[in-house]
Amino acid sequence: MKNIIGKIKIDSNYLKITFLILVIPAHSFAYVGPGAGITFLGALWAVITAIVLAIGGFLVWPIRAFIRRRKLNKQDKTANNNSTKDVNK
Repeated sequence: MKNIIGKIKIDSNYLKITFLILVIPAHSFAYVGPGAGITFLGALWAVITAIVLAIGGFLVWPIRAFIRRRKLNKQDKTANNNSTKDVNK
């Protein structure tokens, strides 16, 4: 046992028991009405949806960029082919 503040001595078992009493919850007899429950579920749904859409956006972005680049390259090739056909006529 150590002197913490002046002459006060604290037992380690006392600290452990106090910690457990504070950490272990007691029964609470609380009622969550239907309005509060629906509000909570709606907010939870919005948060989960936002997270999923954000992650999905980051995962889909490279695929969209690849498709867009391929489409632009195809348009450039067809434009070049059409311009060379006009010159050759």
